[in-house]
Amino acid sequence: MNDFFKFYSGSLSGTIIVIIIFLFIRFLLRKQSNHIKIMLWVILLIRLLFPVSIYTEYGILYSETFVEKNENLSAQEMKSDNSLQIFPKDENTSKPYMGKKKNINILMILWYIGLLVFAVYYIIQRIAVCRRTKNAKKISSQDEIYEWKESMACVIGLVKPKIFLPFDLSPEQRQIVLQHEKTHIKRKDYLLMMLYYIALALNWYNPLCWLIYFGVNKDIEMACDEQTLQNTSMEERKFYARTLLRLCDKGRLKYVSAMRPFICERSTLKMRIKNIGKEYSCQKTIYIVVASGLLLVVLFGSFLYKKIGLNNVDSKELARLASYKSTLNFDDTMPKIGYVGKGQLVVYDNMGVYVYDLSSSDLTDYVDFEKNHFKGLQGDDATFIHVSKDGRYIQLSDNEKQLQYDLKTKQQKNQLDKKESWNPKTEPMGVETAEYYSVSDVYYIGEGETCFLAINKNVTPNYGALLCVVSNAGAEKEYSLFD
Repeated sequence: MNDFFKFYSGSLSGTIIVIIIFLFIRFLLRKQSNHIKIMLWVILLIRLLFPVSIYTEYGILYSETFVEKNENLSAQEMKSDNSLQIFPKDENTSKPYMGKKKNINILMILWYIGLLVFAVYYIIQRIAVCRRTKNAKKISSQDEIYEWKESMACVIGLVKPKIFLPFDLSPEQRQIVLQHEKTHIKRKDYLLMMLYYIALALNWYNPLCWLIYFGVNKDIEMACDEQTLQNTSMEERKFYARTLLRLCDKGRLKYVSAMRPFICERSTLKMRIKNIGKEYSCQKTIYIVVASGLLLVVLFGSFLYKKIGLNNVDSKELARLASYKSTLNFDDTMPKIGYVGKGQLVVYDNMGVYVYDLSSSDLTDYVDFEKNHFKGLQGDDATFIHVSKDGRYIQLSDNEKQLQYDLKTKQQKNQLDKKESWNPKTEPMGVETAEYYSVSDVYYIGEGETCFLAINKNVTPNYGALLCVVSNAGAEKEYSLFD
């Protein structure tokens, strides 16, 4: 459930793209056909329903669960426990003692409450609709068309939509109103409105989403008016406007659907009346070009942000690390290998944990000790690092706190799951050839295959020259880490 909440926690990239499309529709296309606006609203709907959430290290939606310090547990005892059961068990239970929670994520609770309110409101609306349609009279043997006592005409239903008309319409009024409602069904507007209601429920905390929700409902009505009035005379348009005014008489209005808010509100009605007198040319080529362009913005904007943002490393961070490592000499804390396999290498030192893609020699993830309030690998409050056997999870712990980072989903939490650690056979460092010497233990990562960290003898021995050497049956391959 927490992951579902995080998915809709509102990424920066998603908000920027939503704002761009919203402003584009509202201002640049304000004099264009409403059909193209609906096309763009559909693109925006995709973004609202399927956002790309960015999980920040200490953002506003971040939840921390710390454990109380246990003075009786030595660092050596924690280090020797490969199961990561680093806190003592309660005497009366087999579960580990995790301490008291220091913080409860109030925002997550509020988000779920808001979601529940929307669901309850929708259910109440549906019950009210069922009561109002109970005595409706079917007036067509072929189509689902009914008359009821309400003054508003509307479409109700998702699977088999039904049209409901006021009983006191003249034949001419009934014909044009019926045509309008059939246009809604043909365009599947009722489905679009329902999906936008769901999108609003999921993003109710975002004020921009409320503006979008009301805006799309207005544009849906005006697009339907526009299509209904195609190839009609000015007299027919005037009659349509008078009928619309009659139906939206506030003194007679008794029902407004949850999916069609304020469609007869004065400003909306004024816009619809003005729109009725306009003629729009159907320039399909322009529609396709504009819609395709914005769709590319949505898709590639998501991709680019995912590429840069979901990894804990950006270009500035890479430059900072490279500059720092190039001047950092080795000390008592030598770099260590945490995992090798599946084309991935995990190395850690006194600053943090580094994840490499061996196929591209790129640094793909970096877990910074300082940012996550860990104090490095030395001292009484030393940080202990475990990488899961499958290479997916990085787990950090000290005397007071824990952190688990998922390399696949890019999520982190302050609680460790029980994972089997990567624990290959090792030999103490001592590898030396004509080209380099090792600065780490030798890890046996497969049959006849070993891996170790090394420095080329021809360069100054510092972090900037650090290599990962993978040896298989005498054949060696070097990977530069910080160069």
